[in-house]
Amino acid sequence: MSQFYVRETISEKKPKLHFYSQTGSSYVKVFSARLGLSDLKLFLEKVNFPHKVTKKSVYTDDETLFKMMVVYVGSLQNVRKKVLYTVLVNVVSSFDNFTLHFWYSEFTSRYMKTNSMVSTYRVGRALRDLYVKGY
Repeated sequence: MSQFYVRETISEKKPKLHFYSQTGSSYVKVFSARLGLSDLKLFLEKVNFPHKVTKKSVYTDDETLFKMMVVYVGSLQNVRKKVLYTVLVNVVSSFDNFTLHFWYSEFTSRYMKTNSMVSTYRVGRALRDLYVKGY
């Protein structure tokens, strides 16, 4: 059994990703985003971390990969330009552990306070404003 997993659901004909982290013997939802598994697969193709992909889920024991997936998907939530997807893959995969943990904590703490994706939009916007120039 994996320590972390991401599951895709479909609601009102729109995909939604749910991120779960294992604490003890149960899983806790730490983040959600209105993106599909296809958006996340682009990221997984570019990074070299151990993971398992099924039709509707991604499983991993690697905490760094899990944090990267949350930060990547969180920063994409209200992006319309598909060209930014590749740019953000490069940005997030280049983060050191401290920077990665900071952004992961910002996304998950805001989400868990309100259980709402909307409260994380400003965090994604701040990340893009700091690291993605010219878009």
